[in-house]
Amino acid sequence: MKKIIMTLAAVLCCTSLFTSCNKTPDPEPEILNINPLLQWGCSIANVERHIQNLEWWQEGNNQLDYWEDPYQSWHKWYWVDSENALTEQYLFETEDGQNLRYAFCCSWNESVTADQFASTLKHQGFRSTGETVEFVGDSFKRFLSADGKTEALLATDEDGYSYTLYRPVGK
Repeated sequence: MKKIIMTLAAVLCCTSLFTSCNKTPDPEPEILNINPLLQWGCSIANVERHIQNLEWWQEGNNQLDYWEDPYQSWHKWYWVDSENALTEQYLFETEDGQNLRYAFCCSWNESVTADQFASTLKHQGFRSTGETVEFVGDSFKRFLSADGKTEALLATDEDGYSYTLYRPVGK
């Protein structure tokens, strides 16, 4: 009888351990492989050093191109994650790539969600303000860096592509 009780206790213990060990936590959206350089005022040379230190990257456009509306900035972009079609894009005040004004991170893969971008922002130390900001005719969810000097604006466009615009606070 003692042997039966011990066996039954062992089975119950293992069953409860098995059940509790195999409970999967709520899935957290994947952290995206983006880490833009956010040194406002830096040059294209600083950005290129940053990009070349990444595990994988590829140039998107080979030269600075002008974006008239709404940024009036010189723009260069790089592929930084081929699996999720992620790009880091940098906008400068001058044609020779001086004075970084904005950084974008975009995914050209519709399966990458705004929730993944939000999780990535939190992982980068940003916190949601709970505000919606109107900028360039679109509505963005607003996030602030821990030091309060950089804001990140998160949106999904009409084609279903998600992106984050980083800029200095007050721009």
